[in-house]
Amino acid sequence: MAGLSYRHRADAALRSGVPRSVLDVAVAAYEASAGDLLTVWGGMVQYLAGQPAGTREALLGALPGRYRQAPPGSGLRLGLLHLAAVLGRDSATDVLAAERREAVLALDNRWAVKDHALLHLARTELATGRTLPAPVVATVRRSARLTRDPGWAALAARLTQPLLNVGERWADAALADLAGRGAAWHALVVHAGTARAGTPTETWDRTARELLDQAGEGEVRRTVLSWLPLVGQARPRPPARTETAAWGAVDQQLDPFNADFLRGLVMLLPLTGPDAETVSELGRLVDTCTYTAPQGGGPRSARVANAAVVALGCLGSSAATAELRGLAGRTSYGNTRRVIDRRLLLRAP
Repeated sequence: MAGLSYRHRADAALRSGVPRSVLDVAVAAYEASAGDLLTVWGGMVQYLAGQPAGTREALLGALPGRYRQAPPGSGLRLGLLHLAAVLGRDSATDVLAAERREAVLALDNRWAVKDHALLHLARTELATGRTLPAPVVATVRRSARLTRDPGWAALAARLTQPLLNVGERWADAALADLAGRGAAWHALVVHAGTARAGTPTETWDRTARELLDQAGEGEVRRTVLSWLPLVGQARPRPPARTETAAWGAVDQQLDPFNADFLRGLVMLLPLTGPDAETVSELGRLVDTCTYTAPQGGGPRSARVANAAVVALGCLGSSAATAELRGLAGRTSYGNTRRVIDRRLLLRAP
C-alpha cells in the first residue's frame, strides 16, 4: 500500500466499505502535504466530494470521531472541518457545526489569513443562514485587501455590515455616531469609501457636495474632526501576531479597509471650508500616518497621509500653506514628502 497513490489507496478503502479507513487515507494525504489545498490534500477533498450521496453520508458519520482524535488546535482539525463542510453540502445533518462555528469565530482577532480552508468554513457558515460577527467580518475584509485573493475578495464583497471594520478607536466612534444619524450620513460615508484617485475628481466632488448639503456641512466637519484625533491610538484589543512577516507590525498599522473610508472623509473636509481646527488636525494626521514602528514594515498608512496633504493643499488658506511648510520640515517618509513638495509648488506665487 505504501507505494500506491493516495487516490488508489482511497479507492481501495472505499471498496472495503469502512469509512474510517477512507478517512485514514485522507488524513495521510493532509499530513503529506501540510494541508495545502493545491496538492494531494486538495485532490483528496475533491475526490471524496464527488462520491455518491450515500458514501458521503457514511464518511460524515465517521468524521466526528476522527476529528476528536486529531490534536486540539491543529491544522488537521481545520482540514477535517473543511472536509465535513464539503461532504455535507446537501446533507440534512450539519456535522461538526459547533466546531466549525468555533473555528470561524477564532478569526475575530486575526489581522488577515490566507488559508482557503478557513475561507470555505466562513462561506459555509453564511450558507447555513448564520451571520459572521463584526470582528470576523473585519478579518475577512483585511484578508481580501492584503492577500488580493479572489476567493477572499468575493466573500468580503458579500459582507456589507458593519459599514466600517470594528477594532480601531476612530472607526468604533464613527460607527457609534452613525447609528444615530440618517440615510444621508450613511450615504456620505459610503461615498467617502469610493475615493480611489490621489486627488478628488470633479464627479466625486459633485456627489460629495450634494451629500454634504443633505447631512449638514458644519455638522459633518465637526463630527469628522472629532474622529481624527482617535486615528492611530492603541486598539482596545491588539490584533494577534501574524504568520506573514510581509504584513509588518500590524498592531501599528491602520486597518486597510477602514483606510479607504478615512481617505475619503479627509478629502471631504476641504469642501466644508477653511477652518483652523481642520488645518491642525490634518497636519497631525500626516504625522500620525507617516509614523513607522521600530519593527519596520513602513508607515501606518501612506495613502491616508497623502490624502491629508492633498486636503491641506485644497484648503488654499495661508494657514494650510504654513502647515504644509511645517510638514516639509519634519516629514521623512519619501513618498509623502514628495506629495508635500508638489502641493507647496502649486501654492507658490
